[in-house]
Amino acid sequence: MVTSQINLIGSYCYEAGNYTQNSTYQRNLNIVLSDLSVKASTTGLYNSTRGHSPNIVYGQFYCRGDVSHQPCQECVQSAAQEIVTKCSNHKEASISYEGCTLSYANRSIFSLLKTDPFNWHQNSNENISNPTQLDQVMSTTINNLIKRAAYNETYHGYETGKAPLPPDQTLYCVVQCSPGILGSPCESCLSGSYREWQTCCRGKVWAVIFQPNCQIRRKKQHRLAGVIKYSFSVINSATDNFSNDNKLGQGGSGVVYKGKLPGGREVAVKRLSKASCQALRDFDNEVQLIAKIQHENLVKLLGYKVIQIVVRAVTHDHEYSIDPKKVKLLDWETRFKIITGIARGLLHLHQDSDYKIIHRDLKPDNILLDEEMNPKIADFGVARHLRIGQTKAKTKKLRGTRGYMAPESANGGELSIKSDVYSFGVTLLEIISGLRNTFVIRVLKKNGLTDHARSLWNSGDAIELVDPSLESNFSSTTVISCIRAALLCVQDNPSSRPTMNGVLDLILHDNSASNIE
Repeated sequence: MVTSQINLIGSYCYEAGNYTQNSTYQRNLNIVLSDLSVKASTTGLYNSTRGHSPNIVYGQFYCRGDVSHQPCQECVQSAAQEIVTKCSNHKEASISYEGCTLSYANRSIFSLLKTDPFNWHQNSNENISNPTQLDQVMSTTINNLIKRAAYNETYHGYETGKAPLPPDQTLYCVVQCSPGILGSPCESCLSGSYREWQTCCRGKVWAVIFQPNCQIRRKKQHRLAGVIKYSFSVINSATDNFSNDNKLGQGGSGVVYKGKLPGGREVAVKRLSKASCQALRDFDNEVQLIAKIQHENLVKLLGYKVIQIVVRAVTHDHEYSIDPKKVKLLDWETRFKIITGIARGLLHLHQDSDYKIIHRDLKPDNILLDEEMNPKIADFGVARHLRIGQTKAKTKKLRGTRGYMAPESANGGELSIKSDVYSFGVTLLEIISGLRNTFVIRVLKKNGLTDHARSLWNSGDAIELVDPSLESNFSSTTVISCIRAALLCVQDNPSSRPTMNGVLDLILHDNSASNIE
């Protein structure tokens, strides 16, 4: 739901006294506004203070939870410039844009609940024919969102949801509080906004209510841009009636088939194997996430149930043995191309896209290859979108695959981008060795591929990890750099693991400065 973030919603100049030009208060205000503008490049919420009474200035901004750092900073910079124009000489003011809210005052505002003013926008061109039905649909959805945003620390005062609107529409809803008023003040602010909303915006499809400390918005969920809703008959024909001959792989929620669309385009088709509520949620999550992200090393959504790509990336054929014919196709140059491609895809998910995403189930089975052997990260069914300002999250549900799952995720349900880094490390070791983690445990009677690789490294025999089918057709320096990077990735302590940016640097320019625990 990311739109132009610097569309002004409204501003309010409080009657809390005035400051004079070139005064100490104005100088402190300028410093606070500058500080907020700079900090917005790295965080979605921030408080700043400057000076001493009576010239002390408190400043705060928070960006909407689905706005990434760059548009957040652009929004805060615009707000900082505009607020001193609209509220010239006022000692207290607040301004709201589509993507951010900024406030300052001569008193502490960090945990202060402000109930005025109300700013509301609505799209008068789109009305619901049955407002009573809309009220009923929205009441349950909004009240649930308010509770989750206010009282669950996982959500940091921000939550989104969908409300089905018969016969065939879906409304996308967002609620958010400023970080300083979580708990009952947040609930009070959002509940008050919702009451105002029911008065001002009844029957409107698109509506936004802003207060300095909270906001509620809804809009129609538009069709995914550039994505086609294929009929079942087209998909059925493309996969030859979901023939087993076209089966590429199978996961917990579905089976992936190779297919060919009318016109000859080759695709992969994911078909749900069960119609449980969880499976449907995972499928919807995957469609929504893939539609938002574009990168050469991530699968591209072409249509519902259809993903671009044709060949499954296999470094191993099944659990106990490796098909020599397939392995020999993967020479070291090809494997290194796959390794760096996966790393770049993860880096995009973690850092470079507008949405910070944790994949949560990275493994070779979820990497696809195109005809030129370019890797594409696939299967986003259990992926998690981190809200702005978040670096990690908690989950009660254990999702992912044992053997690739980071210890903190398996033991305590903690998620972060470092969880994906761990999974990448295991995948990297499998690509290098041609061995599956489970094969090492069950057949070689080792504790696991990670322990096996670490043991070889510590004894100075790391090169023995390399797949024998490669013979001597590889660069020892590059292979050692990759093994080193993998072992850094699979360290038990998440803070000791590198970021994916660091991983790429290790693989491409290893300076051997990092210690392996």
